Amino acid sequence: LCVSGLEMSARAASEPTVVVILIDGLPAVALENAQTPTFDRLKRDGVWSDSLVPVFPSVSHSNWSSLSTGCWPERHGIVSNQFEIDGVATDFETITDADSLLDCEPIHVVAENHGIPSAALGVAGATSATRGDLARTTAPYFDTWSSILDATRAEQIVEQLQRTDAYRPRLISAYFNGPD
Repeated sequence: LCVSGLEMSARAASEPTVVVILIDGLPAVALENAQTPTFDRLKRDGVWSDSLVPVFPSVSHSNWSSLSTGCWPERHGIVSNQFEIDGVATDFETITDADSLLDCEPIHVVAENHGIPSAALGVAGATSATRGDLARTTAPYFDTWSSILDATRAEQIVEQLQRTDAYRPRLISAYFNGPD
């Protein structure tokens, strides 16, 4: 976990924190008949979508890049889980690097540009090979499917939420890939 630029305004201390959770391979319909008290509470007390439409092609990296940026694949450039850029095969670092997202800015970059402190935990565009960390708090994408790593990601969210108001991000985006 990398934390930088923790100075925040007094105004931010009274603002809520929004947590955006991206769970790869878990359609909302899968939760309908399962006992999920935490998700039930999030649905009741937060914001929930039962009808997200996947982008085409409907693969992980294209979709979570679109969710992170608000752009379609033809604009952000992530069109597959594996592809080539200038004849060189990509890897997960290339796909998650903000410089790969062409002209699309991830939501945490937009927030930071407007003075809203953000945490980007394993999401597309958390870092840039040329510009470094693009949110005040970043954590790497986990290139494996493991419930242990998803538990670590959950701990990272809780850690951010437990920070004092003066240091807590107001936007936390977190990616989980265990269910996929």
